[in-house]
Amino acid sequence: RLEKQLDLLRQSNVNMVGCRFRIIDALGQAVTSLQRYEQWSNALTEPARIVAMRFVELPIVNPTLMAKREVFELGYREGAWPEDYDLCLRALG
Repeated sequence: RLEKQLDLLRQSNVNMVGCRFRIIDALGQAVTSLQRYEQWSNALTEPARIVAMRFVELPIVNPTLMAKREVFELGYREGAWPEDYDLCLRALG
């Protein structure tokens, strides 16, 4: 997964990439209460759709995020909002 994400960052004009995921509990069982979010996020496979959905919810799930250095150099900002979401919104422009 990491190799594929790195290749995509190097070979395209995207600044951030993520991947599909499955939410599981400590016993390895799927968390059904989050299944709707999981399905929504996993359906976001095209850059334009990810950008379009950025105000609905964080479109790239943090544990799957890989980004170019320039994204992280934007830095976190203090505020009354989630810092990771703010950074993602600014990176997606």
